[in-house]
Amino acid sequence: MLCRPYLAQEGDASVSVFFRDTALSDDIGFRYAAYADQEGAAEEFVRTVKERFAQRLSQDEDHLLTVILDGENAWGSYREDGRPFLHALYSRLERDPEILTVTFSEYLDGDAARGVQSHPATSQTRVHDLFTGSWIDEGGSAPGADLGTWIGEKEENRAWELLGLARDALTESRVEPVAAARAYRAVQTAEGSDWFWWYGDDQSSDREDEFDRLFLLNLRQVFVELGRDAPTVLEEPIPRRAVVWTFSRQIERVSSGAALIVQTNCPGVLSWRLDDGEPRSAALAPTGGVMAGTARYEVRLGPFPEGARRLGFRFRCTHDSCDCRADCCRTDEYEVRIT
Repeated sequence: MLCRPYLAQEGDASVSVFFRDTALSDDIGFRYAAYADQEGAAEEFVRTVKERFAQRLSQDEDHLLTVILDGENAWGSYREDGRPFLHALYSRLERDPEILTVTFSEYLDGDAARGVQSHPATSQTRVHDLFTGSWIDEGGSAPGADLGTWIGEKEENRAWELLGLARDALTESRVEPVAAARAYRAVQTAEGSDWFWWYGDDQSSDREDEFDRLFLLNLRQVFVELGRDAPTVLEEPIPRRAVVWTFSRQIERVSSGAALIVQTNCPGVLSWRLDDGEPRSAALAPTGGVMAGTARYEVRLGPFPEGARRLGFRFRCTHDSCDCRADCCRTDEYEVRIT
């Protein structure tokens, strides 16, 4: 059902819609980088395509299998930035008589020289209801691939509000894109989804401050290019002040008014007490790294009120097959002073 284009139509406007094959796309995005034999990984991909699809078609059938992933994210996990895998994969695809690689435009318009027949809009089944969603289910949210990793948390929502401020200024200026190309470029840069990916607690890069600085710089640049003073709110950092504590980087003090993020490599429960207050506990939530794989687990404590002096806490690992390394299973009580 998904191996063909569909037509989405609104009035006189229409667009051909293609659906991503999740399993094959994620194999390249997440699995094959771990293979020691990159030739074997490429061979497995081609074999999967043939077993699942090509060998089930009759002689006169053709279908489009769509593999979609971010162009840059996966390759940092591969040896030599993915070159051995890509060379092995493309060479096998080009040699295989049952598989033909095409672009979307080539599949729709056809290419007689390559034996690709056209698939015009008139031959496409119309799709009437497309539900909002994404390729990722945010950790900790209700089941389902929603947009939660880009919007919903306080930091993410604030970033969208500030982007709206810059967009409104550009709209109200009534300048044409040609006359204010740099202003349009700045707001378009700020509209990139990765800024919002890294805001909030659901994803973590350990470089949130740098991402925040660059995001706000782009928003301020919109006003600069329009010859206006940027609002002072664009000088204020979006992320809440926080200090990260890990077993390998144990923070001894944190400022009052700031928060402490306790990060571990394993799932577990953190028990803590602020000064002589009541003991509390909470399970650490998974947080993502690049390409949304669970990179670590964390819980945010604070911000701490004025007058607080000491935070004591203890971690209990709940990973069934944990090897109890020192960086996750030490059950000592730790102390952070609040200054």
